Amino acid sequence: MSALLVAVRPVLPLMTGGTANQRLPYIRCTSFNARSIVNKLPEWYNLIYEHNFDMIFITESWLYDSFPSSLLDPYSRFHVIRCDR
Repeated sequence: MSALLVAVRPVLPLMTGGTANQRLPYIRCTSFNARSIVNKLPEWYNLIYEHNFDMIFITESWLYDSFPSSLLDPYSRFHVIRCDR
């Protein structure tokens, strides 16, 4: 019962053209294999709210249709994209 979960901040910094001397913004992202995110919600909340990631990819989330996305981001700071099995 593998699935994919992606959390994306609504506003990401845009990469724009410039000279080599200009520092371009970057996207901070991470990924991990959760092997069921449901029983790891405290750790998940720590990851999304205490770290400054723009995108988080989770494999093997083991989510199911009846589990609401609102529990994955109670403060609505991310767009949650799910691919449940």
